[in-house]
Amino acid sequence: MRSGFLFLGLWLILACSPETEKSLDIRKKSHGAYGEIVLVMDTALWEGELGNALKECFRQPFPGLPQAEAEFTLRVVPPESFSGLLRLASNIVVVATFDSESKSSQLMKTWFTDESISKVGEESDLYKYVRRDEFAKDQYSLYLFGENSSDLIQNLNSNCDELKDFFNQRERKRIAREVFSAKEQKGISKAIKEKYGFGFRVPFGYDVAVQEKDFLWMSQLGTDLFRNLFIAWKPYRSEEQFEIDSIVKWRDRIGRKYIFGSGEEDTSSYLITDQRYLEVESRVISFNQNYAIETRGLWRLKNFLRGGPFLSFVLTDPERERIYYIEGFLYAPNQIKKGMMRELEANLYTFQP
Repeated sequence: MRSGFLFLGLWLILACSPETEKSLDIRKKSHGAYGEIVLVMDTALWEGELGNALKECFRQPFPGLPQAEAEFTLRVVPPESFSGLLRLASNIVVVATFDSESKSSQLMKTWFTDESISKVGEESDLYKYVRRDEFAKDQYSLYLFGENSSDLIQNLNSNCDELKDFFNQRERKRIAREVFSAKEQKGISKAIKEKYGFGFRVPFGYDVAVQEKDFLWMSQLGTDLFRNLFIAWKPYRSEEQFEIDSIVKWRDRIGRKYIFGSGEEDTSSYLITDQRYLEVESRVISFNQNYAIETRGLWRLKNFLRGGPFLSFVLTDPERERIYYIEGFLYAPNQIKKGMMRELEANLYTFQP
């Protein structure tokens, strides 16, 4: 199976009228909740095995949350209803098979030449195509197709992680643009660069809670809502520092030393990793072209009834022989948390060693 998104090149012809091209510079900006996808496909396909494969992929639980929340919200729309505001969605997925007489399939066929349809039949790994800014600015449209449902289901099952990563990366960049276009605390970001030697963009509303020679904690306090970002560092010694047990132990040492639940005058309540109900999950990723370990799990305050989800990254700065631990953790009881965790992730990705 080929990796990455495959483009059909000259075989694929997507219709674009002269009227559409003339209006490119006046299109409205796309919109939509973080992690929301408008899914254009026929009801019969959605209610069948193909729909089940899409649900299994995109509706998996968002990782590291105390309660189940689907990673993506799917708004299923039949082709005949795909118009107006729906075309302004930030994320669009169109699904069809060429052996079907459904409306979405007939629509898809008008965008392909006979030669391209034949090519899809010959090469079963040709199943997706991406268009940007098709109906609105800052929009991505993903077309998923196959000669039949069985071929497309097989490709969905084999490439689910790739498809989700595509939208997760796209959402992270979209969130960062929206968060920092509103207002950024450039003065704090500049002071961090000058004092510690690394880059980090600080969103509006965050205050510096603690700053030490090897630790920086910023927080945003609201009504029944508490967002937190912190960065810790120490000398890099060996690859063992990237092992999950070492990471959790380091995190707990940071919490006990710096992050107290009732202020520095009461050190009996501090941040700890909570694995009573959910084990910490980790994976190797590329963090801004750097090797890193992503970790997700739950936190709580020792001797205090308060907790929530966290997301962290561990990476090195070879030039300074440092290893960094950066984290975002959230307290938002009785609220949907996946959107806020996506915001924290976008903030963390502004870190530059």
